[in-house]
Amino acid sequence: MEFLTLNNGIQIPQLGIGTYRLNDPDISEQAVLEALRDGYRLVDTAEIYHNERYIGSALRECGLPRESLFVTTKIWPAHYRGDRPRRALEHSLKRLGSDYVDLLLLHQYFGDWKNAWKQLERMQEEGLARSIGVCNFYTVRSIAEFDSFAHVAPAVDQVECHPLIQHGALQHYLEGVGIRLMAWYPLGHGNTLLLEQPVLMELSRQYRKSVPQIILRWHIQKGHIVIPKSTNPRHIKADINVFNFTLTEEEMKMIDGLNMGRSLLRRWEHLEKIKYCILR
Repeated sequence: MEFLTLNNGIQIPQLGIGTYRLNDPDISEQAVLEALRDGYRLVDTAEIYHNERYIGSALRECGLPRESLFVTTKIWPAHYRGDRPRRALEHSLKRLGSDYVDLLLLHQYFGDWKNAWKQLERMQEEGLARSIGVCNFYTVRSIAEFDSFAHVAPAVDQVECHPLIQHGALQHYLEGVGIRLMAWYPLGHGNTLLLEQPVLMELSRQYRKSVPQIILRWHIQKGHIVIPKSTNPRHIKADINVFNFTLTEEEMKMIDGLNMGRSLLRRWEHLEKIKYCILR
């Protein structure tokens, strides 16, 4: 495992397991346990995933000391107003069975997020969250807004990122201000539009690695934090086996060339996010 240093000096594993839509109690707990046995130490969850309780069970059952784990959760926009961010985190901590999280994110650029950010700053100061950041802040302008009111800069911006949607301007800006990009859907949710790209398939043959492993290696060399999700033990084991080879600069540029600015988030998932923002 390789680690990156966040802008507050805290180290974060560069690869972890994502748990979006992983809300079956037995399956979610088993997938996280499998990942921890295979050497994963970063687990990404969120209140809105409805699986924090099962994640917490896996964290306790794995037998690893809490300080060796890196747990991320998120505050949903419905809890941005007033002191609701604190109450939301307190509920998350109870479900996770932990006194703190290692990274606490605002889940969307939506609603009264500036008030929520001030609450996150206070919770970090009190030790309830070791690091704070944002999720789904997709524009340079949205990140630049922190300069006008925040005392603490985000440590991370978690966005959909894979070879077909690379957010070049955002990446460049984040690098300049010391904010790490964390990629959700780093494998494009297994979409064949990405996995069957000839460039990736050729590199897969050349390195005797799977296409997902080639993509994850590209992320690692780009300096991204990646959180692929899987419930398949074989895939979980394979996803972390990407630290024993290196793509050349030319090969990295070939993968960079696949960018088409295309999200692979399914339309119904976009609608689901909007529904939750409005109704909750």
